Amino acid sequence: ATQEFTKKRQASQGDGERSPVCGRGTLETRTGTALELCPPLTKPSRKLMSPPTTTTGLALLALACLVRPSSGVPGDPPDIVTPVTCGDGTSCPANTRCCGAAGLDGSAAGTSCLMSWSSRVPTGPCCGDQGGGCAAGYRCEGPSGSGGPGLEQEPHCRVDPSVHPVDNRGRPVDQSHELAPRYETCGSLPAAALERPHGLAVPLRAAAYNFDGEDGKEFAGMTSDGGDGPLIANLAYFSSGGAVSTSGSPNASHSSVRTAIVGVHGSGRDASSYLCALTAALPRGGGGRPSRVPAWEEEAESRRLGPSPSPDGTLVVAPWFLAPADGDPHASSETSRDDLPWLRWSDTEPIAHTFRYGAESLGVPAGGGPTASVSSFAAMDALLEALCDRSSYPSLETIVVAGHSAGGQFVHRYGVSSSSPCLDSGDGNDGRPRVRLVAANPRSFAYLDGRRWLPRTEGRDGSDGDAEERPDARDGEDETTLSPFDELELRLPNAEELDDCGGYNRYEWGLDANPDVPAPYVSHNLARLSGGTGGRRLGDAGGGGGYDDEAFCRYALRDVVYLSGERDVKRLGNQICHEDGYQGPSRRERSERFFASLQARGREAA
Repeated sequence: ATQEFTKKRQASQGDGERSPVCGRGTLETRTGTALELCPPLTKPSRKLMSPPTTTTGLALLALACLVRPSSGVPGDPPDIVTPVTCGDGTSCPANTRCCGAAGLDGSAAGTSCLMSWSSRVPTGPCCGDQGGGCAAGYRCEGPSGSGGPGLEQEPHCRVDPSVHPVDNRGRPVDQSHELAPRYETCGSLPAAALERPHGLAVPLRAAAYNFDGEDGKEFAGMTSDGGDGPLIANLAYFSSGGAVSTSGSPNASHSSVRTAIVGVHGSGRDASSYLCALTAALPRGGGGRPSRVPAWEEEAESRRLGPSPSPDGTLVVAPWFLAPADGDPHASSETSRDDLPWLRWSDTEPIAHTFRYGAESLGVPAGGGPTASVSSFAAMDALLEALCDRSSYPSLETIVVAGHSAGGQFVHRYGVSSSSPCLDSGDGNDGRPRVRLVAANPRSFAYLDGRRWLPRTEGRDGSDGDAEERPDARDGEDETTLSPFDELELRLPNAEELDDCGGYNRYEWGLDANPDVPAPYVSHNLARLSGGTGGRRLGDAGGGGGYDDEAFCRYALRDVVYLSGERDVKRLGNQICHEDGYQGPSRRERSERFFASLQARGREAA
């Protein structure tokens, strides 16, 4: 295809002449290299097109910076299924770039995979000197050697004014920051590890909340032994250490796993990239480092180890919430029930990326009974409960469930609504591993009552204790979307504000009923939490469903960490109403406001 394209372009341009008019776009090769089609040359430009600087904090850099090169046709969705084949026969996740890796002594050390930060932008250049890679529109630079703190004292990236990358819709990619940190790489994998996801068999019990008539009698009648019922479908996932161990399909190699990290993908559904990003983020090796070797050099060397259980017994699992557009992937040979259908969720109806709010899957046969659907949150329950099983994971101490952007929304709302006993293990003395939830840069939150941070009403002097102070801005930070907290108060909207945005507290942005976004798993669990039978639905009692107190208290007892990128201050969407009105103008401010609301609520409870 590349040769044919070159012939056609040379024929149209003549011998070395430049055409005055051309289309803008890219052409993908099998290795993931993006060929720039404009400006036209007699040979396709090999100029690499790369993603912009990460918008998230360094604490979760790898998780935030995933993705792939341009799909080649502006507006086309990227291929998230087909792995990239590297020169040594290994593979990298779809839409990543194969990078040659060199050891600290300059010797070859295998192939690694470079990710990007969004499904809409291509990957950047590989950095062969100290490892890693850069975002689109940036070039690799080494330490300046000038001494003192700062990003320049370690391998970093600097904006490249000679490169003008575009996203898959032909729009310029952001290059507004002079410096950016390098992206980590993960080791490449055998092709089969990325082409064939594992499948976790999910029982009918996971969908029991949908058969809750007369206190569960309908579900009980569908099971012969009062147990979990038949296995009905597979949840797709990738893993750094083979199939998840279950009582029906044990994996002996997992008996020594001490930490399990579950990475929830974003709206791009690029689960294999999240597997790569999370394994790249893991500390490798052990013991101390020689004093003559800078920390970044040891890290660069250690990143070239491929995704595999780390020396401290860490397992990484990346669930894949499939959509119909993802096709029908073949299950790995380790999948015990490859005869079961895959669980899939609509990516467009009733709103985009439905997995993020706990939507029901598309229907699957329910063991001879009626068709069943399973919430994405119920599927996560099944995964966590497999990891919490001491017969399969006798050494497991900690489970971390982490997600960025849409994945961060998933993790947050899952923490609010799930009734899985794994989440409430407390100090771990009940025999279960501890569970930590990490929500990074979600676009919106499900508030636990009807109040929001809104402009202070007339006559307020800021002395009521609800006002929060924001730490001083860091040097060079864009504060244009950060509202001074002393100008806001946590309150219910007034009549005029309700006229502008009457549905501001509907689920998924609050806990009121939302007929346009049905979430039976969420409403069932929250109703049960407040003593209901499960027949009530979100918002039946008004003001947050009548169970916001119980929901807050349970959520406050769970281990939830919020990460918010300093640079994530781009103004988002409609600021009056629609989906996330009254939550704040940018993702960073939305995170700060939601966290401040929890602190205010906690002081009131105390």
